[in-house]
Amino acid sequence: MVTDTEIETSATAALVAPAEPRELNNGGTPRGSAARRFAISGDVIARAVADLPDREREAIKWLAGYCIAKNMSHREVAAQLLKKDGEPYSSDSLYQTFTGRRDPDQLTPLVDAIEVFRKLKEENLIRLESDFVEHRLTRRIEEYCEKARRRRKLGLVYGESQIGKTTTLLVIKERHNHGETHYVRMPTRASLGCLMVELALVLNISTQLKGVQMRRAILNCFDERMLLIVDEAHEGSVAALNFCREIHDRRHCGVIFAGTNVLRQTLTSGPDAKNFRQLVLRGMPPLVLPSRLGSRELDEFARAYDLGPAPTDDVTTRLTVVDDDGRERIQTVTIAPAKLQEQVIERDGLGRWCMILQEARDMAKEKRRAITWGGVIAAWHSFERMGQFDAEKAE
Repeated sequence: MVTDTEIETSATAALVAPAEPRELNNGGTPRGSAARRFAISGDVIARAVADLPDREREAIKWLAGYCIAKNMSHREVAAQLLKKDGEPYSSDSLYQTFTGRRDPDQLTPLVDAIEVFRKLKEENLIRLESDFVEHRLTRRIEEYCEKARRRRKLGLVYGESQIGKTTTLLVIKERHNHGETHYVRMPTRASLGCLMVELALVLNISTQLKGVQMRRAILNCFDERMLLIVDEAHEGSVAALNFCREIHDRRHCGVIFAGTNVLRQTLTSGPDAKNFRQLVLRGMPPLVLPSRLGSRELDEFARAYDLGPAPTDDVTTRLTVVDDDGRERIQTVTIAPAKLQEQVIERDGLGRWCMILQEARDMAKEKRRAITWGGVIAAWHSFERMGQFDAEKAE
């Protein structure tokens, strides 16, 4: 069995022995490709910051994550980091920092510049959270993930599709986007090799690495302060899921497995349940989400779109529609918003309901009016007509 010490020693020999720390070849693609411009491997950065104080480590790992997310080279981002005299940092200074060659005692001014840069970006760019609605279940998921990270435990999140799991997990990753939390989506019917490639892309490791070398590079990207979120985990093979457990075992970090109730059945009573025994026994009590959102959560969605709770009484809306001959005509639609909300959630899921609310909000803005439940009914009707048209074309 290979020990943690052997992993680190072997990885050092394989990855840091050359005169310059290993750089990516654009993620395994030929030189000249625009695939990935940040060329410093994630495991090299992890090793460079491993022994730094919390503030320095967090700032440098956040900046590396920003470069990866924005597909920026270290040269490009260095030009945006300003010294106190207003001059930009050199690309060499940032390269030396990312690769552990800068004197730790000289990092404070650069870390100050990174924190100023980070604050500007976070103030000016809401990104994923612009249409994210926080409610009781999303808070439970976030608290559970934070507990797994803090306690360095395995966690299991079970819940059916279209209840907001993935959106919530992505927001959690964004909120902790400084190297503390990594999110990977399990590919469909994923083998260990497929998962390792996905992890390599997330961690900015070259996909040209093979076998043991890639395995060690991935392991060395994690430490006990971090969390790995594995979404759609029910798609993974025994080997793929157990490799994620191995990351937890060897690097002592938190790992969250999130999936549908198929994952729950696979781990506890499926034909491979014995192979997952260690994974289940080492985990925290699972977080089991309801199959659908309750009225309390749906009311929070309505408030987020400047609506009150969905009325139980009928609401009538007059719509202008175009018939098959291209003529406009007025159509009246009457339905109770509460009934409509329940119908859409039951049939199509939360994702479709959010699309309807967003469409109603956009329609109201175009008309410079406040959003109403009548507008929500109109937005729903436009989606229904689109579905009918697609069905007619298919016939």
